Amino acid sequence: MRARSDSLPLHASRPVPPDHVMVELARLWQEMTAALGRPVMRARAMTMIAFTDDPERRHQVQDVLMALNRHHPSRAVLVIARPSGVSHLETWASVQCHRLPGDADAPVLCTEQVTVEATTGALDRVTSLILALVVPDVPVVVWWLGDPAPRRPPFDTLFPLADLFILDADTFRTPFISLRDEARLRTTAGRRTLVTDLVWHRLAGWRAQVAHLFDAPTWAARLLDVARVELRFVPLDTAGTFPAEAFFMAGWLAGSLKWRPRAAGAGPGSGEYRLEFRGPAGNVHVLIAPAQGETAHAAGRLVTLEMRTGERPPLRLLLSRAGRPQCLDVLVFRGDHERFHHVAAWHSLPLPACLAKVIMHAHPDDALSTALHALAPLAEELADGEITA
Repeated sequence: MRARSDSLPLHASRPVPPDHVMVELARLWQEMTAALGRPVMRARAMTMIAFTDDPERRHQVQDVLMALNRHHPSRAVLVIARPSGVSHLETWASVQCHRLPGDADAPVLCTEQVTVEATTGALDRVTSLILALVVPDVPVVVWWLGDPAPRRPPFDTLFPLADLFILDADTFRTPFISLRDEARLRTTAGRRTLVTDLVWHRLAGWRAQVAHLFDAPTWAARLLDVARVELRFVPLDTAGTFPAEAFFMAGWLAGSLKWRPRAAGAGPGSGEYRLEFRGPAGNVHVLIAPAQGETAHAAGRLVTLEMRTGERPPLRLLLSRAGRPQCLDVLVFRGDHERFHHVAAWHSLPLPACLAKVIMHAHPDDALSTALHALAPLAEELADGEITA
């Protein structure tokens, strides 16, 4: 039975034994061609592999991969790990088709996805399955949600296989151990693998505004005198998470301004962290703390950045998104007197668009390496209370 011409997009999915995935994909392609009654374009510009150890993220990640495939066609592989020592593995093969922009006669583009659900006891079997699914002669992109596990499968195979390896510090369960490991990964990655983090890219607007403000020589000279920094974030709503954006922002400031890490501490149960650096003009104290009452943004998001110089009266720089999802207020004070106020438009990209931008513009980023290098010793200190699985 043929599908109507206006029935696109089409999606077909079915369970399949792990050793029959390729056969089933070929059968699905034939079925889609027959259903549409016309040839379809098979596009695989990359192999996109997503991994999560949180089964509750399954549908969210599937939706992101499907949206991403419309603009960056790939063979997508989603791996979901479930905690269990019993070795159990299930796989699904699927093909989705949509019409390219244009009229009713525009070409139909189809892409494929393989979903693998495995217990932790079966992750060594997942490795061989993934290797068989990698499309030759196109880039391999890995999107890893959760703690990096450099010595465990399938991380130990996926990392050297990837051309681009995307982490997301917002999904770390043991964040300070993982920050330390992320810094090490960027140091040890060979020339083949680029390592980046979605949190870093979400901070692009913050970093651009601070950098732009201090482009003027008058303000640039004051950066060396910064003595205190406050980073406020939306209170967290999940135990075990941490304010990733605030930490990455602190790392960027430290790396850019040549601050050397000295000490770190956490307030028990308060959500506050205190970092200490040594800057060119003396000690720099950084407070990372919740912005109480802030509800306009998602939990953990950075909402205010305040920098103060040590002179009297101090020069104070304040960037704030508090209560303003579409704007960023930039203010400069000398003592209590406002000297400058600018309102910048703010555009937050949805996750599929953010991933697409990261993939399109991937390049070695020394600023991220420097930021993680500044955070790594402090993360090591804060990691003492974390327990790994």
